[in-house]
Amino acid sequence: MFELGIEKYRELQVLAACPSTYTPPLFFTRYRRAFIPPYFADTAEEISRKTRVNFTQLWGWECERLMKSLAIPEEIGDISSYTGGPGRKGNLAGASSRVAEAFKSGFLRCVAWFHLQGLLSKEDFVEYSMKVCPIDISLWDIRTAAPPDWWPRSDFQAKEVSTLSEWDQCSKLPDLRVNGQLQMLAAEGAVIPATQEIRSYFSLLPFAYSIRDRVGDVCAKIHRELKTSLWMKYPISEHPITIFDGSDLDRWVPLYDRSETIGGVELHPLVAGVRLLHINTWQYWRGMHPPFFPTLHLLVKGGTASHDEEGWFYETSGHRLFEGHDWRIGSLERTHDNEYELTGQYALCDPDWLNGYLEQAGLRLAHVLRVSVFQRKREYEDATETHSCRLLNLGTVVT
Repeated sequence: MFELGIEKYRELQVLAACPSTYTPPLFFTRYRRAFIPPYFADTAEEISRKTRVNFTQLWGWECERLMKSLAIPEEIGDISSYTGGPGRKGNLAGASSRVAEAFKSGFLRCVAWFHLQGLLSKEDFVEYSMKVCPIDISLWDIRTAAPPDWWPRSDFQAKEVSTLSEWDQCSKLPDLRVNGQLQMLAAEGAVIPATQEIRSYFSLLPFAYSIRDRVGDVCAKIHRELKTSLWMKYPISEHPITIFDGSDLDRWVPLYDRSETIGGVELHPLVAGVRLLHINTWQYWRGMHPPFFPTLHLLVKGGTASHDEEGWFYETSGHRLFEGHDWRIGSLERTHDNEYELTGQYALCDPDWLNGYLEQAGLRLAHVLRVSVFQRKREYEDATETHSCRLLNLGTVVT
């Protein structure tokens, strides 16, 4: 079991000196959602509601005390936001400053104090504390490669959105075999752009299904439902910040991983995103786009999650049933409005494993494809974003 020793915090008793009439300084009130991710301010308000004790007040008091003791001035400085700053130069993801570190340290110390006072459970103490960790260690081991040769690419001639070559390329991905044997299961990410006028992004998600009634207009609803499927690791399980280490899948918690009937289609998700227990600012693209992993339906006895330098995987008895990989172009340190970040991920699987599940469950395989497009008609105009959706290989016969 993971242990986060509260005894390692220095001089927590000083927090008892915060006056009940204290009002945090304007600097803290104004910038607590800027120097660090809004999660911390939102969580402070949530803790205050749950405990009926003003966590935000204590946090502001401790931040002011830390900044004064460390001679950190109340000023914006070069880095005024955890994303660096807005503007045409883009945002610098994961940026930090001395003020930000004081804000995060104050938050951690207040969480520890609330736990010490019996106001927060051990699970809450660990979960809230781990959010500050900027990286998942197992993901840090995985090299992010260049996009594979088969990844969809736009052509050099800007067209109407409905005639983009991306549609045809993405629609063929479910039939792709990689290395001659592994089946393409899921993929999402930016289409490699050829022009500045049109940028596109796609999401291809698999699902098992049976038809229960006449199929209505369900494409967008199915995609939205599949995107809610998530895995989380129990906060006080072993290896909480190395998500793809260890065999304790019994300590993984499936969220929204349920079968649903949508417009006549009985839907069973096959991949879920792995939600990390911390804010992964050093590899933020892996935090914003949770890594694919098989859903609970597909897990087998003795299966384990692990990783190497090439990706993450699910295996049993040394045989890989599922592989996850991602790619990026450039450093991705700066992000820009009206553009999709040049990154993506994909999942491959053993077709015998997948077909075995489908046959046993009496289900069929289909995919939903959603393509999003930023289109700029004139160089000086902001791009407009549109979304379109298609179902691939969905039958209509009632089963």
